[in-house]
Amino acid sequence: MRLRLYQEPSKLRCKRFTGFLDQTTDDSNIVGIYCPSSLRIYFGRYKVGETAPFQMHEGYVNGGSGKYMAGSFFYWGNEGPEGITTNSFMGERISP
Repeated sequence: MRLRLYQEPSKLRCKRFTGFLDQTTDDSNIVGIYCPSSLRIYFGRYKVGETAPFQMHEGYVNGGSGKYMAGSFFYWGNEGPEGITTNSFMGERISP
């Protein structure tokens, strides 16, 4: 699995980014924001061709140079709050 993110240039406090998560069976688009002042990151995961996210992530970027990211994500579902599953995530930036 590989997550690729592309940050858009902006003078805003929080910067928008887009990306793609390629998995063997479930590719998806990513849209989110990163706030350098607080090191917070928020993004939604969208099935290819759909406009509503099925997974939401929030977390922190750390490691001085922004090399690491960790936080939690939850799945949207049709079951209401009782049907939301929460898990943690972590990753490391790898230079191309």
